[in-house]
Amino acid sequence: MWKPSPPRKILRRMKYISDQEGILRRYFREQEGWEKHLSKTAESIISVLESEKYKHVIVLGSGWLLDFPMERILNYVERISLFDVHFPRQILKKAEALKGVECIQADITGGVIEDVYFKLKNKTLNFPFAIPEPEIEKEEGMLIISLNILNQLDILLADYILSRKPDSPGIEIDNFRKDLQARHISMLGKHPFILVTDCREILINTEGKVLEERNLIYTELPSGDRYDEWEWEFDTQGLYNPNVNTVLKVKFIYSKIPQNL
Repeated sequence: MWKPSPPRKILRRMKYISDQEGILRRYFREQEGWEKHLSKTAESIISVLESEKYKHVIVLGSGWLLDFPMERILNYVERISLFDVHFPRQILKKAEALKGVECIQADITGGVIEDVYFKLKNKTLNFPFAIPEPEIEKEEGMLIISLNILNQLDILLADYILSRKPDSPGIEIDNFRKDLQARHISMLGKHPFILVTDCREILINTEGKVLEERNLIYTELPSGDRYDEWEWEFDTQGLYNPNVNTVLKVKFIYSKIPQNL
């Protein structure tokens, strides 16, 4: 069903582990602004589970579980499967203490992480880059949650490619991002799903003026039965984007009926 996660040394070299650690540091620095987004995400998920009957929830990109109240969600489902490329020790310990929860370390891109690493190492990386579509076996009563991971699928990979192959054409990198995100959405569409993703990055100066908006999604987002959006005060200290505040626009999409049959 999934490609195993690459060895830890590869994840470190490609900055997956340091990026994960950085998320928690930024949360503690930006706790007030983050809590509004995290609470909105959690309550939106709970709202779906209160109104619909699911037995098994699969969470893609579970991370630190800041936006996924696992104990509360276990009141609505029998099983929770957490998927991520790497699990912090604290999360593994937390999951082990809860009945019905499992942690599965896997590459939810379908093996692209390791493929990119070795092709760059062997100087064989070329475009267009073939991206597989992971498959999840159909299961009655299963809900898939893509949790703030859609636009994260491509960021570290694109950065790593450009750090090792800086002459890569921008159009090819954009197509790589598009294909990676499109495969993820196509996979979700074969099942009932919730998609939570930041889709635009807004740069604001200290006077509150919008300087720039950047699109973070390179493909078409799916339709759904429920839809919501809000803003996430991501960085107010000018550390993520130097000397400006960063606000992210977030979209929440729930689809009850599989779209790709």
